[in-house]
Amino acid sequence: MQIDFDGLQQRIISIPGVPERQYSDLQSGVDGIVYYLEASRGGQGGPGGGGNELWRFRICDRKATSFVTGVAAYEVSADGRKLVYRAAAPPSGAGQAPTPGATPPAPSLFLVDADRTPPQAGQGRLNVRLRMYLEPREEFKQIFDEGWRNQRDYLYVPNMHGADWPRMKEMYGQLLPYVMHRADLIICST
Repeated sequence: MQIDFDGLQQRIISIPGVPERQYSDLQSGVDGIVYYLEASRGGQGGPGGGGNELWRFRICDRKATSFVTGVAAYEVSADGRKLVYRAAAPPSGAGQAPTPGATPPAPSLFLVDADRTPPQAGQGRLNVRLRMYLEPREEFKQIFDEGWRNQRDYLYVPNMHGADWPRMKEMYGQLLPYVMHRADLIICST
């Protein structure tokens, strides 16, 4: 990416009607449309918070309109015609931990038309349940291999301070069958 600083001040447009607030996640839609999140004024906004307001700004008439409220995250499709968003989780009791072994609530995902009128509340809800099957030993091996490779490729000195890096992987890799917890893996990797 290259930024052309010459004449930058002349290419900046002011956005009338959009007050100074905490905005994030600016994304483009179809030609002339921009989406952005405004953090809720109750301090609950942000990822995983009580919800942000998703705004749609039309450059042609320089007008921002509220598109959806209570949004935790969103993405616009490559062609700008569809938008998927995750509704913010309802606030839980302060300090309450989730019940161990309980099934977590399904995410509230919605798929709506981005290039049409704002959706009605609850419109476009996707019926999904996400599951992840995890083999800890396989995960530990992958983390170990990626950490080793990362150090090999990006350590700040090319000679690895004289260490025989393939031998280090072999030597510490022998401990992987005995790793039973993530903390054990960290000890193995340092």
